[in-house]
Amino acid sequence: MIKTQPHRKMLMFRPADPLTHTVLRVFALLSAAAAGLTGLGLAVFLTPPLQAELPSPWALAAAALFVFGTFAAALFCCVNRLVLRRLAALSPDGCDQHNGPPAEEGTGMLDRIETSLTRHETRIGEQLAQLQSEVSERRAAEQEAKDALAVQTSFLATTSHELRTPLNAMLGLLHLIQIAPDTPPKCKQHARTALSAGQRLLEMVSNTLEAAKLEAKAVTINPHQTDIRRLTRHWLVTAEASLHRRSRDDDVTALLELSPDLDPEYYLDGGRVSQIIGNLTDNASKFTALGKVQIAVSPLAGSKHGLEIRIRDTGEGIPAEVRGQIFERFTQGKQGMSRPHDGAGLGLWICTDLAHLMGGSLELLDAPTAAGFATEFLLKLPLPQAAAL
Repeated sequence: MIKTQPHRKMLMFRPADPLTHTVLRVFALLSAAAAGLTGLGLAVFLTPPLQAELPSPWALAAAALFVFGTFAAALFCCVNRLVLRRLAALSPDGCDQHNGPPAEEGTGMLDRIETSLTRHETRIGEQLAQLQSEVSERRAAEQEAKDALAVQTSFLATTSHELRTPLNAMLGLLHLIQIAPDTPPKCKQHARTALSAGQRLLEMVSNTLEAAKLEAKAVTINPHQTDIRRLTRHWLVTAEASLHRRSRDDDVTALLELSPDLDPEYYLDGGRVSQIIGNLTDNASKFTALGKVQIAVSPLAGSKHGLEIRIRDTGEGIPAEVRGQIFERFTQGKQGMSRPHDGAGLGLWICTDLAHLMGGSLELLDAPTAAGFATEFLLKLPLPQAAAL
């Protein structure tokens, strides 16, 4: 096997100005003179007849000449090489670097590099086109989802209006029949039964539509400056109406407790907060056959403008086995077909979602904070200051 020697890198410098050329020639002459002196001293040492004819001082001079010539020749060679390298580094235009591989091989390498770059550029272009296509598809899907959401929101609004309007009309007529002085007692009883059933139906329709709106992200919060005492009186009237509807107003009392530290007004969505309180007080009246239902309102601890609203009742309480999932959809305190209370189990789930939309929370306390109560829900609303918005 024939082994080829690796190509060595050779540096050839062609001086471009007369000064550089003169300096190089002087170094070359000095190197030659030093080499001549070295040769003369070497000849004296190697020729015995010359050593015998020369006196002792001349022999010492020849020895010194040999040593000096050898050192000078080595020094001038090193300096000459260093000067050549320095000039080559400072004058790249006058330097020819030859690497062993021929020009054809260098050209082939450049062609391969260019081909590789072209291939990578093509691949990057294909990937970029694919990403642009995916972005376009996702934008189209997002727009389609927004359009579907808009259609669903419009449908829910129309359905809500079309269902609630006739129900409210029927409930109003039943109420007029019930309170009319010339209505026979038996008809009043039938009217009251139909009114109670119609109100439960309206409640279920409202909760179902509200749950659909929450899932469709179609519920908005519109806060405004609200008189808190006027709003809480409305909550008390709602609780009393719920007790009256269930024929429990004689056995259960609705109470309102306001903290003296409350501000006159708060920046909140009174309609949405009233919706939460209405659901909670309706649940309390549903599960309380004797005693009281209380609404307690106080400032939120650690917040300058927040509210804490507690709904307590002296009812039968919530079983421990369902406390963990009480805020899930279609969950009630008592399950099964034999349960004595109506409802679809959406009220607490709706209340929780509405509380989260307003930046608050709703929780069921393990033990009521006031004596004599069986159940207590705590609604926390960290409200903003109106002037800061």
